[in-house]
Amino acid sequence: MKNEVSNNRFERMLKRVLKPLVKFLLKHGITYTALQEALKSLYVEVTIESGQLETKRMTDSRISLLTGIHRKEVKRLREYLQQGDTPSLGELQASLSAAVMAKWLSSPDYLEDTGYPRQIPRAGKAPSFEALVYSVSKDKHYRSLLDDWLAQEIVALEGNVLMLQQQGFVPSEDEAEKLYFAGKNLGAHIETVTQNLQTDSFPMFERAVFYRGLSQESVSEIEQEAKRRNLETLTKINDMAANAKQALPAGKDSNNIYGFHLGVYFLRELQEPSKNDLKIPDDANGVLK
Repeated sequence: MKNEVSNNRFERMLKRVLKPLVKFLLKHGITYTALQEALKSLYVEVTIESGQLETKRMTDSRISLLTGIHRKEVKRLREYLQQGDTPSLGELQASLSAAVMAKWLSSPDYLEDTGYPRQIPRAGKAPSFEALVYSVSKDKHYRSLLDDWLAQEIVALEGNVLMLQQQGFVPSEDEAEKLYFAGKNLGAHIETVTQNLQTDSFPMFERAVFYRGLSQESVSEIEQEAKRRNLETLTKINDMAANAKQALPAGKDSNNIYGFHLGVYFLRELQEPSKNDLKIPDDANGVLK
C-alpha cells in the first residue's frame, strides 16, 4: 500500500512537470514517436554517464537491464552517441550573446560610475562593441552579432554610438536561441529539484511564491515589481561572479572548478479550478518550499 501511494504521488508530480512540455511539443508538431526516440537515446546517454561516475563497466546488456530498452537498440544508440554531438549555430550564437551581455553588465570598462552600462562606440579600441565581442570570442565577426542585436532591438545605434536597450539578453526572434535558453534554464531548475528530492542534507535553494484569487491589475503590478527586484539581484550576482572569475588563480586545478546557475521566473495565468485529485484551496498562499 505504501509503495502504491508513493507511485501515485510520483505520477501526479510527473504529470504536472510534463503537461506544459507536451503542450509545447504538440504545438510544434513533435509526435509521441519522435519523442520516444529522443527519450531512448537520452536514457542510454544518462545511464552511461552514471556508470562512468561510479566507475562501473556499462555493457549493452547492463544498460538494457537498467533502462528497459532492447539490447540491439542500446547498441545502435551507443554508436550514434559515440559520433559526438556538436552545438547548433543557434546555440553557439546564444552562448556568445549571453557572454557578451554579461561582460557589458559587469566589466568596469563598460559601466558608468552609477553602475549602469555605458554607451559605447560601434568599433575601435576598447571600450567598444567590437572590442567587447572579440574579448569574449574571435570565432564570429562582431558585425554579425551587432546586426542580430539591432534586429532584436537589444541595442540602439545613434550615429556610431551603441546603447543597450535591455538589462539582460532575452532573445525575441531566433527560435534556436530561445530553445537553447529554454533547455538550459529548465534543465537547471529540474536538476535542482531532483537533487533536493534525493537528499535531506544541505538542499540547494529553490523557493516560490504562490497566490490565488487576485485581480488582473494587482498581478500586473506585482509582476512589474518582481521584474525590477529580480533584475537587480541577477545583475548583482553577475557582478560577483565576474569578479570571482577574474580573481581565480592561473593554473587552478580543473577538477576543483565549480559553476552555478541562478534563475527566476514569474508565471501570470488565469486561475482555473483544479482538476487534480489534490485540491488546492484559494487561501493556499505564501512562500512555498
